[in-house]
Amino acid sequence: MSKCWKKYLLWFAQEHIEFRIAEIESLLSLFKIDMRYDEKPLNQEPFWLVEFTSETDAQLLASRSVSLRNCIELWGRANSLEHLHSTLKAKRDLFVPHFHSQKSFKIEVETFGKHFSQNEKVSKLETFDYLPLQGKVKLKNPDVCLQYIEYYGNKHLNPPELSYEVFFGKLIASGLRQLIQKLSLKTRKFIGNTTMDPQLSLLMANQAQIQSGNIILDPFVGSKISIVCINKT
Repeated sequence: MSKCWKKYLLWFAQEHIEFRIAEIESLLSLFKIDMRYDEKPLNQEPFWLVEFTSETDAQLLASRSVSLRNCIELWGRANSLEHLHSTLKAKRDLFVPHFHSQKSFKIEVETFGKHFSQNEKVSKLETFDYLPLQGKVKLKNPDVCLQYIEYYGNKHLNPPELSYEVFFGKLIASGLRQLIQKLSLKTRKFIGNTTMDPQLSLLMANQAQIQSGNIILDPFVGSKISIVCINKT
């Protein structure tokens, strides 16, 4: 029986990007997840276009990744908002099942490479008024979270007038980014000369494919940040 692949957008934080591929591939191996690339990933871009055979696999990957911000079930991708609307209107029947009167929702507007004011975000949101949204708006912990993203490239000081690409889809899962803040060095009572950045320690734990019950040897344990991070993954 052939596998049914579905498209997803992996949206990453632009930190320690040189470890991104290694972390994701290690976690895919750890959890025995099948994932394939729609396009060859580029480190300088904050997103990957990939496919999974199940939403559960996408959620499992996100549950452990510290490089990943969000995993989005991709409903539309285009080079302009107008083209995106045309794409979504043609696929209306595909996302109608996600909306009914008993499901709360919210739509988030994200940008990369350019800042939007709140009024600009609201203006963008209003262009999606054709979506068959029936439930109540709920800004915190909604049943369905939709994301619209505009990508302006990496020249933050001189962004282009128009976005290079736009994306729209349903948020499936978020990465483990909150753990970085929880383990921040700012919260530690003691910092040694060799204390490592917690994010690097978490990346190390993921690349080592650490699981519950594993025995860890850290011969240079120092201020124990690596051990603490491994314990939290």
